[in-house]
Amino acid sequence: MKKTNNLLIITTLSMMSSAQASVIPSGLLDGDLNEQSIYANFGVTLGDHTKVGGNMQGASPITTGVNSVVGGNIEAGTVVTIGAGSKVGGYLLAGTTVSTGVGAEVGSDIFSGTTTGTGGGSTVKGDIEAGAAYTSGVGAAVNGNIVQMLTNDPSYEAPKVKNQHAQLGAAQETLRLLGVGYSTALGIVFGTTTETLTAGIYDSVDHLTIRAGKKLILDGENKVGDFLFNIHNYMNFAAGASVKLINFTDDTKIIWNVLGDVTGTQGYFSAEAGATVRGFIFAKGYVRTGADTTILGVGNSCGGATSREDYVEFGARNTIGAEGCVGTFSNPVPVSEPELIALFGFGLMGLIIARRKKA
Repeated sequence: MKKTNNLLIITTLSMMSSAQASVIPSGLLDGDLNEQSIYANFGVTLGDHTKVGGNMQGASPITTGVNSVVGGNIEAGTVVTIGAGSKVGGYLLAGTTVSTGVGAEVGSDIFSGTTTGTGGGSTVKGDIEAGAAYTSGVGAAVNGNIVQMLTNDPSYEAPKVKNQHAQLGAAQETLRLLGVGYSTALGIVFGTTTETLTAGIYDSVDHLTIRAGKKLILDGENKVGDFLFNIHNYMNFAAGASVKLINFTDDTKIIWNVLGDVTGTQGYFSAEAGATVRGFIFAKGYVRTGADTTILGVGNSCGGATSREDYVEFGARNTIGAEGCVGTFSNPVPVSEPELIALFGFGLMGLIIARRKKA
């Protein structure tokens, strides 16, 4: 069912099992964004009791609900607010203020551009460096050093978080181009019943919806091969919809690239209550989930989601990545400069040919 342009492509695709590992380019994201499980241009919010296995970053505020858990670091361009009873395994960094709720726990340091406040009975296992004043609730503990009023030093620079808008736009366009001429079209009725797909590049000109309670089965066929979905309008997993993986290898990647490049669309990704998603989501617009939603990677990768132009909001009791997971693109297969030239000059076929000549 693959859409192909000529006999050469058909012949090459029949021999490309080893090259399929390179469908997702290793240089897709830089070192910083590689390590993020969640990024949003306009705010990240976690619902109560939601767990995130990896790191979170945002150009705007980041807020976690009560009794939430973040396994890695949190970096926000403005404010970081940690809910009561929540735990963060790594450090907190904010361009302006940091506040933690009653009984919260931070596993490393806190860096704030202005004030830092910790709630009663909370714990910070590292240092606190605050641009302005530090305040603590009754029984709050800081295991390391406290340095405050750093703005009194004329040479002080507040923490900064890079806006990743341009990089995410380039990544989404790269993924789109991979499918030009080499993708399988998904019709408007795709997802109304249980569906099974093997590794490849898939294209949905309009929206892509997996209906309530339906499964999308991704069959890796016990081979290394990526799944790339280019979606030009929006993506929705209805209540209880799920992705099931069979015959998978741990280095397989699943990418949902929600472009929003159809006139009048926002390119959002949504998952309703009880949905189960696998892989990593690139969205132009917002990413929003209902209660009890799960987003997991493949193998030890976190999976996760980015919003290029909007917010990421996870509902209550979500699970985003497993404990101890790593970034989706942290251990890539290197792509050489000649291969990158082949990729952008001649598309996926050029990259396949370059890899075959190298071998």
